[in-house]
Amino acid sequence: MKLRHFMFAATLSLLTFAACGELSDPVNPDDLPEVYTVKLDCGGELDINQVPLTRFTPDNNDLYGINVYYMPVSGGTYKHYAYGLFDDLSNATIDLIADYKFKFEVDLIDDGKSKVYSDGIQIEEVNYTGYGHPFQAYNNYDGTKSLTITKISNAFTYSEDCYFYDLGRRFQIPGSTSSYWEPEGVETYYGVAEVVPTADGETVSVFLKRMVYGIKVVAGDFLTEGTVKVSFASGNSSPSFTLSPDNKVVENIYTTLSRPSWYEKEELEDAYSYRYMNFSWTKDDGTVLKLKEQTVKVNRLKQTIINLTFYEDATIDGAKLAVQYEDQVFVEEGQEIYSFGDDQSEYEW
Repeated sequence: MKLRHFMFAATLSLLTFAACGELSDPVNPDDLPEVYTVKLDCGGELDINQVPLTRFTPDNNDLYGINVYYMPVSGGTYKHYAYGLFDDLSNATIDLIADYKFKFEVDLIDDGKSKVYSDGIQIEEVNYTGYGHPFQAYNNYDGTKSLTITKISNAFTYSEDCYFYDLGRRFQIPGSTSSYWEPEGVETYYGVAEVVPTADGETVSVFLKRMVYGIKVVAGDFLTEGTVKVSFASGNSSPSFTLSPDNKVVENIYTTLSRPSWYEKEELEDAYSYRYMNFSWTKDDGTVLKLKEQTVKVNRLKQTIINLTFYEDATIDGAKLAVQYEDQVFVEEGQEIYSFGDDQSEYEW
């Protein structure tokens, strides 16, 4: 029975490899390797709850993109082995070859079916729904190895030539034909695991980390009229939002495009990057006051608080501005706090 199982698993692998480019090393019809069928399981930070971040509840609207790599246990470099787009991992299994080391890379988008760009795609005259970055892949659909959106398979395709391109480093929102820059309100989880299979029925556990950060902007008492526009200063589709006298506080979460590099950091303090932000106040009479571009630090699972002030007690080149200095505030644990607008050098005129 065991021999028959391994023969079947290896033959299945051969058929699937051929559909997307053959794997050269482990597959030999005259000398079938031992193959272990293992189950995939994702855990980690899926059940954490940190304000202002919400609890993750898995369902079939989520999307899991998985790249699998392999190399001989004797050494070498990783090559692509398999990939797949899933909306359900409850029955996810994969055949792994003995004497090889495997690496699993998982990128999970909470509610991905509504948060990720999608479009119709026809494969061998059958219509499917395909998803864009981070799930663009060299799919070899209809025998064409081009970068395309990917359909949900809930199974692995074995190939060295077909794989997700830049998994964990890009994002494409609905309606956008290009990659988006750190989208607002999108929850992502990312993880990597390396294993050497030793038996049938093992479980490969991938620890997923939550790859979001928070930004909270608080407008001061100055905002009694008009609106303040807050925007990120990078990318063609930079996120932006507006503050008003009736809505002086805005807090959002953003997914990072640095998921692989942030994952490698064990401490939250080390998983950070810098964002460039612009602030402009348009008053009711049309007067526009702007601050110079500001740099803020963001950390994984932390909220960056920005206290915003515009002053108008003095006139500089026709724009009424003023400068007020205050003592440095203590930074609470888990937060970065900035105050913008209380220094003359921060204004544009």
